[in-house]
Amino acid sequence: MQRILKENELIEREQQQEEEEEQKQQQEQQQQLHQKNLDFDHRGFEGLRIRETVEEES
Repeated sequence: MQRILKENELIEREQQQEEEEEQKQQQEQQQQLHQKNLDFDHRGFEGLRIRETVEEES
């Protein structure tokens, strides 16, 4: 009986670790996507500023 309880405990720990790793990966992916969006927004904003400057000079 003790052995079964210990095995169950080990299984639960492994499952918890796997879930934590999955959550960590998802968070990292979200952060990467967010950073890509920020970079894209920044480039788009810079493009608009350049375009506005060119139009003002014309």
